[in-house]
Amino acid sequence: MAKLKAFNPATNLAVSVTPGSAAALQSLVAGGESLLLFNPTNGLVFIRTDGAVASATDYPIPAGGSRLMDVGGGALPVSLFQASGATAGIVYLSRGDGSSY
Repeated sequence: MAKLKAFNPATNLAVSVTPGSAAALQSLVAGGESLLLFNPTNGLVFIRTDGAVASATDYPIPAGGSRLMDVGGGALPVSLFQASGATAGIVYLSRGDGSSY
């Protein structure tokens, strides 16, 4: 069984999201192999990390939810899409190392 390591953030980014549209592509500099996402908005947000624009078919982060993802160590292009019917807000992304939070 793999040992859990507490998440340790190295760099942070706040991304504004608007219902029904994708946020501009952001780039998170190299700074760890994990990405922690926190969605404090009242709507579902989707993330894409391959340089393409996010849509409602990508990886979901529920309203008020968070996710820890293994993303490798290089620079990371991030795109977010907020579902229609939500209120615009900010989603927080933290790049670092660790497997639990």
